[in-house]
Amino acid sequence: MKNSLVICICCLFISCGSGERVSKEVFEEVNRSMEVKKLSDAEIVQAAMLWGDSLQVEATESLKELLQDNDSTDGLEEIQAKAQMVSESMSASHSFPIKWIANQIDPGTSTEMEVQILETYRYDLENGIETHPSIQEVQSGEVYLYSKAVLISKDALQDSGSDSLKQANGEENKKVLAGMWAVYLPKKEVVKKM
Repeated sequence: MKNSLVICICCLFISCGSGERVSKEVFEEVNRSMEVKKLSDAEIVQAAMLWGDSLQVEATESLKELLQDNDSTDGLEEIQAKAQMVSESMSASHSFPIKWIANQIDPGTSTEMEVQILETYRYDLENGIETHPSIQEVQSGEVYLYSKAVLISKDALQDSGSDSLKQANGEENKKVLAGMWAVYLPKKEVVKKM
């Protein structure tokens, strides 16, 4: 019994470390880096908007590359199919969905919020109103839905390659709404990224 008590005490001392001291500067630096920061909702939304912008740029560039590799004309159906491929690829490489919502909405795959946002982009385009990215809270505020319209020049539908894909800017009345990117950014992930 005494032997087992002595062994336990020895193990306790050994597990406590080698007795090295941590310098005060190192200790304070670690404390500063682990300090809890108070973030406002506006700061989090702004960070989500910036992250959404960068992800949609990445998605659009990937789509342009796919269209550029193609020899045939990029009709709207082909653009839709390739945008869906980009969406699936990017979603697989991130821990959240990055969706392509086509202009011809499939009610089985689009949420009510996605349909409403796409309809807003369509309305803006038809009425000569400039389209802008948007961000909405969904899933009880735990996720941000970033969306951005993708417009295609009517003239460019006959052209081939990446020139057929234009982001929402310039002369809206000569454009067709191809669809939109819908990026679902979990609030926790946005905060971690900050």
